[in-house]
Amino acid sequence: MPELPDLQVIADNLDETYNNCRLLNIYLADKAKTNAEHKKFFELLVDKRVKQISRLGKGIEICFEDSHSLFLHLMREGRLFRTEDKVNNIVLKLEFDENKLLVMNDFMWQAKVLLDPEISDVPGSF
Repeated sequence: MPELPDLQVIADNLDETYNNCRLLNIYLADKAKTNAEHKKFFELLVDKRVKQISRLGKGIEICFEDSHSLFLHLMREGRLFRTEDKVNNIVLKLEFDENKLLVMNDFMWQAKVLLDPEISDVPGSF
């Protein structure tokens, strides 16, 4: 699991790369741990532009226009890639305009992908 400073750097780099990109397609593995039906992710996020990517607690939050967000928690073994070449156990694949990809994998299948997560008032929890 990445430490908080690592997550901050990752989020900053992702924001620099994907900010204002339009999401063209989303793929969620059947085994993906989510909080909504897969078709709901597609309905709410496809054709929307990324407004900001930041660290939120122990994860990465991708905010889209129209106030929807995607929260990625890598858990212990989750990883993010900008390509799907030679990447196994793909949990999530986001295809953006300008031929940009963001791929999350986890060989343990513990990584979480949450749509519009509720933010807890309790410090240090999610």
